[in-house]
Amino acid sequence: MDVAAEVGSSVAKNWHASTNLAELKDLLSDRPLLPAEIDRVLLKDCAQRIGEWKTDLQDIRRALRIAFWQQLDQLT
Repeated sequence: MDVAAEVGSSVAKNWHASTNLAELKDLLSDRPLLPAEIDRVLLKDCAQRIGEWKTDLQDIRRALRIAFWQQLDQLT
């Protein structure tokens, strides 16, 4: 789960650095849902880090999303 937290935080930092205010507002208005493209990046990056493509486990997905939102909260 530590890897999931690291990946979620990293994806949030990268997304925040490359987004604009309108996109940020849109994302925050849909919280806790994440757009499919962000969710895919979370899963892909996590799978690459752990060397395992079975990231469809709900605990991993939940940890990735929680870490993403926590990091985004710190950045905004």
